[in-house]
Amino acid sequence: VRRDGILIVQERGQQKECEGMYRLFYPTCFTTDLITADPPIKNNGTHEFADLTDADYLAALERSKFGDTYRTQLEDTTQRYATTIKSSFEYDYLNNGFSTFLSLAEGTEKNLKKIQDLRQFKWLDKDTRTVSVRFTFYNGNYGKFAYAKISMTLDQAGMYRMYDPESGAVTMKVDGGTQVDIGALNMEPYLTEGDFIRLAFEIIFMVWTFWLCGAYVRELITAAVQLRLRKWFNHWQLLDGANYVCFIIFIILRVGIIRKILDNPVVVPTNEYKAIFQEVDNLTREQLTVNFISILLCIFRFFKYYEFQPRLQIVNKTMGTSMVHLYHFCVIFFVIFVGFSFAAHINFGSSVRDFSTLGHSMQALWESLFGNYDLGPTIGNGNLSYINPAMGVIFFITWIFVAAMVLMNVFVAILMDGYASAKEEGIAVAEKEGKGSPDAVTDDIATFIGYIAKSFSGRNWKYSDTTLLHALQKLDQTKTDPSVNQKVMKSELEALKEKRDVLSTRINFLEQMTEDGIEELPFHNFWNRKYVTFDELAKVVPFVNHKLKDAVDVAEMSATWEDTVRYVPDVDEEQGDPTLVGRGNVETQIEKLKAYVALIGKQNAEMKAKLAQRES
Repeated sequence: VRRDGILIVQERGQQKECEGMYRLFYPTCFTTDLITADPPIKNNGTHEFADLTDADYLAALERSKFGDTYRTQLEDTTQRYATTIKSSFEYDYLNNGFSTFLSLAEGTEKNLKKIQDLRQFKWLDKDTRTVSVRFTFYNGNYGKFAYAKISMTLDQAGMYRMYDPESGAVTMKVDGGTQVDIGALNMEPYLTEGDFIRLAFEIIFMVWTFWLCGAYVRELITAAVQLRLRKWFNHWQLLDGANYVCFIIFIILRVGIIRKILDNPVVVPTNEYKAIFQEVDNLTREQLTVNFISILLCIFRFFKYYEFQPRLQIVNKTMGTSMVHLYHFCVIFFVIFVGFSFAAHINFGSSVRDFSTLGHSMQALWESLFGNYDLGPTIGNGNLSYINPAMGVIFFITWIFVAAMVLMNVFVAILMDGYASAKEEGIAVAEKEGKGSPDAVTDDIATFIGYIAKSFSGRNWKYSDTTLLHALQKLDQTKTDPSVNQKVMKSELEALKEKRDVLSTRINFLEQMTEDGIEELPFHNFWNRKYVTFDELAKVVPFVNHKLKDAVDVAEMSATWEDTVRYVPDVDEEQGDPTLVGRGNVETQIEKLKAYVALIGKQNAEMKAKLAQRES
């Protein structure tokens, strides 16, 4: 049941002087810049109100008036126009445009007469950019109001497009045409028993959210005070913080909606259009947008809790292992994607709606990657081949080959490689724990059920784990602790680690130097052992830079290049460098070093076995 009437609002564009050499033939141009006249908002301490006496507002309101040809009739108080349609020819800040209201209480005859008068006085003309029809219905069966807004848009060239609900996403975004906006509103949110149950859950959610936010802020402050903020903050903490912010925004919007409903009760029937429906609908849509973002963040936060289980964390490990390759792939994909989008926009944008703008072109190509294209209209008898037969076929085949076949398969290969690495890492961890493979979720569930079943066993009640713990604690007081000289062990451990690092570095160096064909390389690591003195450089510099002839200062030169060169320790020329070896005995040294490393490993294992024996 419609309870108020129909509100018709138009938005009008400004005119300006045309530019270019043809402005003598076309002096006035229409723009998309809208005419406005909004009063300033003031606060008297209790509520905000619009200052309708402001001089700037009154001047803007006067400039917004149109219909100069019929202004005399509109101002004539002896005729009906002054009371019926005069206000429609000046800006209405409450409805953000030039409005007229067709009241249901006035009846069909008067409303038709008002429409005829508006048509007679040319209320819609070339400056009209948008015409919106707004009305509300009430359905008592559901106890809800339905807010509807039908907008018909024209651009400055007069383009208008009929509403097509079957059109694609790209087509729907083209300027001009009809848009339908419908929203269902509950102006009595807490009326039934179910509503109050929902209110209880909302209160619980608010308390829970504030508790989580308080704990998050406390951890943040503690980490900052203890100077470990960098260690504490990671991508999981970022997701948690963003999710909590969305929760708080949702609470603010929800409270704002309830407050607006309570402060603006709807009385029906009424002889005016209630803007409260549109305001509540806008706030509700913002709330749903925040909820959508919150749900996405919650989905990503679930991966944080998958890390406890080796099988569930396989996705986390895969993404972590592949991340470096993925963002390099994204750079390449972005360059190719934007390049093809530009090419499509330049070649086909003037004739094909899907490529009329760069944004539309990017969306059309993105959808084509997932099969949302038709071979006929694309390269057959339709769009692209009709515009440019050669370029249409070349563009389509090249794009599908490069993007859909090559890049998408590279993307899958990166993920598969990361998955294989993550799987191997999981198996290695399981083998260290003495298992053949990582535990499955079913294994964990079976273990948990086993613990529960064990707790109900009569024998377990008699010999409980608590009794075992207390008995071990009592016996621990009677046992002397084994003596452990940690100082000696630490020094031995550091010495072994140092020897291991030195020997590993030497082995790697010798293995590189014994590779086949190293003599033919233009440079190799062994050449780093060549060295020169600054005195030798001083003799050569004048030959490579004639400007420094007879002007080389060794001290000045060494001070200039001291950060560029690498210094080596003094070498005893008589004894020679003991580390410089010939290629003939390199293999022998490798074998000796490997045997020495094995001996150190054996000694380390024996030491660990002795420590374990002492502890037992």
